[in-house]
Amino acid sequence: MLAAGGLVLLLVLLRRLWSTARWVRVDDEHDVAIAPEALEASFTRLLTHLPATRVLAGGRSTWTLVVERAPWWTILPAVLAFPVGLLFLLFREEADLVVTLRPTAAGSVLRLVGRTRVSVAQTLREAVTGLPDKQRPHPTGVPGR
Repeated sequence: MLAAGGLVLLLVLLRRLWSTARWVRVDDEHDVAIAPEALEASFTRLLTHLPATRVLAGGRSTWTLVVERAPWWTILPAVLAFPVGLLFLLFREEADLVVTLRPTAAGSVLRLVGRTRVSVAQTLREAVTGLPDKQRPHPTGVPGR
């Protein structure tokens, strides 16, 4: 029974090592040809419906997306020190992404700065790509831990 539990935890560790839930650093600025007042409600709705994220309001037209995950290394002590080692599985890492919407003369500027999951960054970029823009941005997302 103990060996089967250890094998299952080892398989979970291997899956997490090759998981797609990687962190990515984001520093994007998007020029959008829509007034911030018109964009704010729909963008707030998008942020609150992202899976596995918490949204914290930071003021007018500013939000912080908080993403949590259990780091891959917590599996190893859980296996080696079973059953007490299962407490390591309670450890969580957090990453924050600050989203700011500022008015400009021709619309608004949407700025994304911070660290988040690759899937969250892709979802936000796809949402912004569908908006009318003044010019296409050059995203500088760099994969990281």
